[in-house]
Amino acid sequence: MKVVIKILDVANKEIRIDSPEQDQWIQEYNPEANKGVGHFISTDHVDKAIKFNKPDEALVFIKQQPKCKPLRDDGLPNRPLMAFHLMLEFV
Repeated sequence: MKVVIKILDVANKEIRIDSPEQDQWIQEYNPEANKGVGHFISTDHVDKAIKFNKPDEALVFIKQQPKCKPLRDDGLPNRPLMAFHLMLEFV
């Protein structure tokens, strides 16, 4: 079985982020885009989602820090995908 990443919602409702539709899967992701803010494309077709062999691989992918901006302004790790509630699913 493979693992995919599903987007559930924006993690912090106080931060205004143009979020994709709920219940979509990550199809593409570039943490370096937008000067380290990151950019992803989501899909409503699970077969188009990025697939991982193990949950650990998906977690490493989610926690990527852009090389161009590894830290946020508050000094914490910059992990753009962590701005969302995500779920790992087996497919």
